[in-house]
Amino acid sequence: MKTDSSSATKITKKSKIKKIDRIESSLKESNRDLSLFKFKSDTVITLVVFGLLNSLFEGKVVAKLNSSPLVFGPICKSYWAFRCREAPVLGLFPIPDPKTN
Repeated sequence: MKTDSSSATKITKKSKIKKIDRIESSLKESNRDLSLFKFKSDTVITLVVFGLLNSLFEGKVVAKLNSSPLVFGPICKSYWAFRCREAPVLGLFPIPDPKTN
């Protein structure tokens, strides 16, 4: 009798494990399908919003500015040149001197 009850509990455990596995696999599939649907709907919404914004603004010149835009190139170059000269003092890798090489 004892063996019959233990085998019955093993069978119920196995069936529960199989049921849990089936539920998990169906949840994974559902999650994948929902993620794909969300991606598609977000893409459509984005295209519609950009289409509406594009139709509202035609790109006509309304005013011209008297000044040119700011250029950060010389500022950045001078900043990095200063940092490169300062590098050996800070303990970073020294930059080789082209005069000695």
